[in-house]
Amino acid sequence: MIALGYTMVFGVLRFINFAHGDVYMLGAFAGLYIGPRVMRYFPMPDPDRFTWACRRALIVLLLAMVLCAVVGIVIEKLCYRPLRTARS
Repeated sequence: MIALGYTMVFGVLRFINFAHGDVYMLGAFAGLYIGPRVMRYFPMPDPDRFTWACRRALIVLLLAMVLCAVVGIVIEKLCYRPLRTARS
């Protein structure tokens, strides 16, 4: 998937972009930061611990994805759009 992203960006914009790895890394750190906070707000009751763990993991993943999406949109608007609309 990462290689496909590099190929698409290079094919469309004609420059190499290495921001994908930074956004993935930011998502990983966001998940590490958000995880303990989700555990604090969603305490796990004793029965059916697996279901609660899956719910909390899903919440962490969704929040990290939303953060990465927002960062990707900001990068596109601030960096890529001016490069695409600039005259060669």
